Amino acid sequence: MESGFYDLRWEVYKSGYDSAFALFFESGGTAPVLVPGSNYGAMAHDEIYQGQAIAFLAAGGVLTLNRIDTLSTQTIFNQISGGTFVTGASIVLLKIG
Repeated sequence: MESGFYDLRWEVYKSGYDSAFALFFESGGTAPVLVPGSNYGAMAHDEIYQGQAIAFLAAGGVLTLNRIDTLSTQTIFNQISGGTFVTGASIVLLKIG
């Protein structure tokens, strides 16, 4: 990944109730830092959560999607009824500058 501004979009297919997720970026061995504006949550049961943000990311860093609450047990789904496997979480990075 090159240094620059990125359009960041993420999605999680989860079960459970109230929860929140956010992107974190770690660069150069520093502690991971919350990507401003990437923290989203909802008060709902089994659904897809989505978030987005624009941020400057440095080359060589690591971007992760993490749960940021401790309210109740959550499960990231990797299949739907009938056993069809699906992607339970994803992050899309699009360099914009």
